[in-house]
Amino acid sequence: MRRDVAAALALASGLLALAAEWWAPQPVLAWLAPVPVLAATLRRRADDPWWLALLFGLVAHVPVLRWAWLNPGWPVGATLGAYAGLVGLKVAQLEVLAKAARNVPALAPAAFAAAVTLSEWLLEEAGLALWWTWGAPLATLGWLHGVSALGGAYLVSFVGALGAATLAALVALPGRASAVSAAAAVLVVAGAAVTGRYFHPDLGYTVSVAAIVQRLDPAIAERWDARDVRHEDTLAVLQGYERLTREAAMRGASIVVWPEYAVLVGGKDLRLWRDRVRRLAMESATAVVAGFIDAANGGNRAMLVSPAGHVATYTKQFLAPGIESAWQHPGSDPFGALLIGDLRVGARICYDAEYPAGFRAARHVGVQVMAIPSRDWRGIEAAHAAPVPYRASENGFAVVRATRGGRSLIVDPHGGIVAQADDDGGDVVLVADVPVPAQSGATLYGRVGNWPAVLAAVILAMALLGAMAGRRRRGAA
Repeated sequence: MRRDVAAALALASGLLALAAEWWAPQPVLAWLAPVPVLAATLRRRADDPWWLALLFGLVAHVPVLRWAWLNPGWPVGATLGAYAGLVGLKVAQLEVLAKAARNVPALAPAAFAAAVTLSEWLLEEAGLALWWTWGAPLATLGWLHGVSALGGAYLVSFVGALGAATLAALVALPGRASAVSAAAAVLVVAGAAVTGRYFHPDLGYTVSVAAIVQRLDPAIAERWDARDVRHEDTLAVLQGYERLTREAAMRGASIVVWPEYAVLVGGKDLRLWRDRVRRLAMESATAVVAGFIDAANGGNRAMLVSPAGHVATYTKQFLAPGIESAWQHPGSDPFGALLIGDLRVGARICYDAEYPAGFRAARHVGVQVMAIPSRDWRGIEAAHAAPVPYRASENGFAVVRATRGGRSLIVDPHGGIVAQADDDGGDVVLVADVPVPAQSGATLYGRVGNWPAVLAAVILAMALLGAMAGRRRRGAA
């Protein structure tokens, strides 16, 4: 393949990936977008085509720069670092594909999928978010929720990358090796999708849940963004959330979730805040999960309150780089939880949703409904909401995501979106019934953990051994 044709294919893949992510994830387009650059890499495998991945990544990840442009004040250093890191990952992943295709063609698609999976697992282990994974844009494909119950976000990424690389191999390297790889890939994908459905825990009764978001007075929002916290603003917004909570309770909700940054609370108002929310839960006979900012102590927190008046507090574990980490302090606990009758409710906050381990830990102690108070910024609304159904299906619990400035979701334990609403400037009161699992029992992923990372390491080791054997044979000849 000529160099200019290969470059055109890489740019085409970048543009397709860009289109698949620009406003809202387009799952089929996102899955097919890498195929041209993967095919070009396979055709030019002997020429060390790392630059094709560079072209692809530079275009595909432009939305990262777009976020910074849409949100003045977004940290430039963190943005450029994320952009460079994502592009670098693409280069490394496609290098694995090229080297595997040179030495063990039949294993090339699987080796590429393994490289994608292992690199994403290493990101989480290094404390970096699973923000732009191969699987995230595919979340609206319902059959992949069974795959996530089997192996979490990493198995979804493995399946997505394997499918794209297999199709590229059939196009670029037609022959027996590609046919064998394609047959194996079909068996893996179909087997994972079917098998995963049998690992969801049994569902018991249903509960009525709500996500509420209050329209903020623009003047208050501006002061709070400048961290100017006033007693009268706190009271005014708290009264609004009390009203919306009672409205949700009248519509049957037994659990009501407020968004992240719902209320900013100064040090002198913390006791008042706690007492008012506790009294609200008791008077309305609802469990309340209220996102708030403890402005005096730099805490991004969620307060969980039962109708009996029991209280637990969770502090956000993973802060958004720069915009939050510059003035907030992360929590050490992986989740918050409270037993409400015979129902265990958990909480994590916003950016925590990009780190699956805390959700798995919550399911281990029997959490059945997970609240995710969130706040989004312009341009990330759809992308940030995309992984939420996976967090539900991975662990087999219901999820309620209340989002200021973004998309609120109610998700069932199989990853199906029961209800959703965008914060378009008015109040949001989203109420729906969701089934909940028993406290005992978990998905295979919930019980075993990140086994796809181990599988990926084994596949890469096999590809390496195959390459070494191939070199010895060529040397002997």
